[in-house]
Amino acid sequence: MRRSNREIPEEICLEILIRLPVKSILKCKSVCKSWLSLISKPNFAKLHLDIAVQRKNSRSLILRGQNELIYSRVYDESLKSTSFSEIEEDFVVGIEDYPFKSSGYKIKLIGSCNGLVCLLFYDDDLVSSMGEENFCVWNPGTKEFKKIHFQLSNSVNFQVCVYAFSYDAQNDSYKLLRLAFGGGVNVYTLGSNSWKTIPAGNYIWLSYGNEVLVNGYLHWLAISGSRMIIVSLDISNEEFKEIQLPVELVENKRLNIIADGVLEGCLYLLVKVDEVGVEFWVMQDYGFRESWTKRYVITNEIVTNGRCLSILWNFKNGEILFMEDGGLILYDPKHESAIERKLTSLTGVTSEKKYFETFVSLNSGTYMGRGQIEESDES
Repeated sequence: MRRSNREIPEEICLEILIRLPVKSILKCKSVCKSWLSLISKPNFAKLHLDIAVQRKNSRSLILRGQNELIYSRVYDESLKSTSFSEIEEDFVVGIEDYPFKSSGYKIKLIGSCNGLVCLLFYDDDLVSSMGEENFCVWNPGTKEFKKIHFQLSNSVNFQVCVYAFSYDAQNDSYKLLRLAFGGGVNVYTLGSNSWKTIPAGNYIWLSYGNEVLVNGYLHWLAISGSRMIIVSLDISNEEFKEIQLPVELVENKRLNIIADGVLEGCLYLLVKVDEVGVEFWVMQDYGFRESWTKRYVITNEIVTNGRCLSILWNFKNGEILFMEDGGLILYDPKHESAIERKLTSLTGVTSEKKYFETFVSLNSGTYMGRGQIEESDES
């Protein structure tokens, strides 16, 4: 005898649904009222997010040029089961559409967090001629989006800024940050739909250093006076602190930092040293300058000659997958060997953010592909 869906305990249905891809979940909403009710519950998106985080199936959301978004394939331990040299151009695939694509504006990839992507739209001058900046937070999985405006003051026609987008776990909200060179920091909170200004030091933010999230703090490379430092921001309390660079780097003036990021939960720096190679520094004990450790020096020319290096993935066997402008590099620290795979699909990359698909809602009520695009009254 065939059993009805109604005979399946609700908790079992829930455990199945939260493990499905977003596209499948959207289809399941139309199957029956009980499934729609489960998926519509406030805690469903959080449970689905928790599963997505545990799976650690990461990919990259990549901006190529000024207006072309592409995805990488999922990269994880399974990548080791095939020959790295056999990776083809289909390692990345194009994104057919995103909010306001037809507007003609160029885009800047600000950040990606818990399946939400933040974009900045701009013209040739990077700032809209209307005296405002236009952002969009978008869930590519559900196609929901929310447009956000930042009104520039009458006295400011142009500001050089760095931007960040992150999750405030303590207050269960998402925040967009706008850090102007030499001064003000503006914070937009998605939950309250509002902007505010918070105090910050007189920092010059280094645009080549992307924000790095460790221990609930965002980090940027910056200049303060004549010193290069790392500036951290507590996302929840919105307070800044300074972290000093390794003593050896400062004393020997080896400050050609080509990348910073997080590896195995620790801050890292890639430092290019003439006639030596690339030094790999890791802060073993967060916040303690003395814990900076030079884990190894990379002398392999495939890596040292790489342009715009960033770490995509570190494998359990210690090998590291780098992305460079125009390809991928798999480096083995144990044997100091490297394999390079040139990919024209990765030529002209201007930014890269980690991304995984989730069911997180923006509560905007605005979706792509429904015949009309509504604009909310964001301030």
